[in-house]
Amino acid sequence: MFLDPWMDNALESLYSTLRHQSPDILEVELQGHSLTLRIKDERRFLKTLQDMVGQRSGNLNYEAPRKAGGTFERIKDCIIFATQPPQYRPRIYRGGDKLSSLLKDAFLKEREKPKESTCPLCGEPFPKEKLLQGVYPLSTKTLALSGRIRFEDGKCKGTGDYNKCCSRCYFLGAFEWTDEAYLYRTSIGRRRKRPQEQQKLFSVVCLPYVPDLRQLHELKEGIRRIGLDTKAGFSNVKVQTARPADENPPALYSLLLSFLEKVLWGFVSEKEEASSLSFEEVKRHIPRGWTILRVPQGKMKDIDFHGLSLEDELILRLKTWVERGICAYRDIINHFGLHTPEGKQVKDIYEMIREMKEEMAEALLLNRMELFARHFTPRPRVFLDFPWQKGFEEKLIEFIKIWRWDMKEELFETVRKGGRTLAILAAQKKQPVIFYALERTRTPSDMLDFLTGISHRVASLGEEEWQENWEKENLKYISIDSLEKITEALQAMDEAEFRDLKNTLVIFSGFDYARKKMEEVRKRKGGKK
Repeated sequence: MFLDPWMDNALESLYSTLRHQSPDILEVELQGHSLTLRIKDERRFLKTLQDMVGQRSGNLNYEAPRKAGGTFERIKDCIIFATQPPQYRPRIYRGGDKLSSLLKDAFLKEREKPKESTCPLCGEPFPKEKLLQGVYPLSTKTLALSGRIRFEDGKCKGTGDYNKCCSRCYFLGAFEWTDEAYLYRTSIGRRRKRPQEQQKLFSVVCLPYVPDLRQLHELKEGIRRIGLDTKAGFSNVKVQTARPADENPPALYSLLLSFLEKVLWGFVSEKEEASSLSFEEVKRHIPRGWTILRVPQGKMKDIDFHGLSLEDELILRLKTWVERGICAYRDIINHFGLHTPEGKQVKDIYEMIREMKEEMAEALLLNRMELFARHFTPRPRVFLDFPWQKGFEEKLIEFIKIWRWDMKEELFETVRKGGRTLAILAAQKKQPVIFYALERTRTPSDMLDFLTGISHRVASLGEEEWQENWEKENLKYISIDSLEKITEALQAMDEAEFRDLKNTLVIFSGFDYARKKMEEVRKRKGGKK
């Protein structure tokens, strides 16, 4: 075992490819920290492995449309060597003698004792293959970062140890690109019409990781059973929508969240009773450790990578949502959009929507409710949009309630009423500045001053002023009592409780304000309420 996310995933991928071979050809044994191959028939083994490499190479490609009609096979943009001509790709994808000689060196020849150096990946003797990023994407062409670091004349210099590796590591590293159990999303970033405004597009690749090969295999087999769309160009994880075609998640966090929901939804659908799904069972099948690669698209491949560990609390929340019939991204986040008053066009509104959905998914996965709530504060020139169906609001309420399950039921309902009061006041007076003042509150004392001011403004409004522009039915939703109860609750809250209350108030007030603005647009267009 390498204790390296890329190479350990490659070991598991090789095991999943070879484990069903005839015992006359090969015996395969996977242990927690090792993979053992006992080759019985070398000629048939080489032929079998060559055939499998050829078959799995199809996982590198997707069908891209031609301008003149039809499609053609193209390498996915998330793969490092997508822009390279075939003769410069890793040897295992060039076929013929080059592949055959590589496999012989990797699996059949005895390894010589070290001469001048050892393989920087496995530590075994005799590096002889050029180590490219298409083989090991975590390597780099920058000499100062290329391997072990040495100091000369008080300066830090790279030794270039990653320039070559052994044939076996070369094969494994390149073979991992054919794996069916990593997640990817390509072409992330904004496209501009003028080249000077073009933002560099990039892809993300997400590999599950746990430092135990057996556990890693169990997790990845679960991913393979889901049936990811490995022939998709933009993403192998799709989001189900009410529209005819599924959608690609916008970027990294929406990709991960959509995937986790697919896994949990599959578990729940297999159970006669959703509540019978145990938390321990979920933890065994949910990859919580991830290695994230950020791959720039184009010829320059300056790879960034980092690890992400999902908390047990998050997994428990996701499980609870799914048991209640709610997929957070599919049923909540993906239904939010932005609209403009009177249908005016706003530059890059579709990119703004994608960025909003991605940040909402990030907020959920990292438990940053303030980031989620921020998108309910009105923006200049655009308003939050969502479905009119009553069921959507009910799901949102349940969603927020589960996210903050430690908030008492009575207080939660009080905050909802307070949010609606703020929304009606802001809409009737055409003063969204109320939400900016709410967002700026940093302490319970700030919030008390804010609520006191709001209470005075509501109390000073006469019924005639309310009826000037609004139907009388709005009056029943005005609740000074809710503002007073929130004020009382704030006096006994610590900082964490205050943040929860504030974020919940921002969400519900922004949601109701957006609904008022949507009603205005519908009335102007002659639509029904």
